[in-house]
This record gives sequence, C-alpha cells and structure tokens, in this order.
Amino acid sequence: MARSEMRLRVKWAWWVTYLYLPLTRFGIWLGVPVDPKVISDDIAKGVRFDVVK
Repeated sequence: MARSEMRLRVKWAWWVTYLYLPLTRFGIWLGVPVDPKVISDDIAKGVRFDVVK
C-alpha cells in the first residue's frame, strides 16, 4: 500500500471570520433556532485549501 503526505493551508474568507461567525454566535446567544446543516454549508463556501509543497 502506497503512502503519501500532503500539507494543506486553510484560509478563511474575511466575511466568515468577521461577520458570519460572530453574528451566528450572537444569534445562538439570543436563542434563535439555528440549523447546523445551513451553518456548515455556509462556512464551507468561505474556506479555501491550498496545497503547500
């Protein structure tokens, strides 16, 4: 069985860090019902992976 190693660099979009996550936490604190599937889909749109050699 062959083995290989890969390094990834994870980059968050600015709107995930500064808008989406704080507002989501605030909504949870207020008691707004949230759907984990929607949150994970939205965050997946803001994540970028780069292969580092």
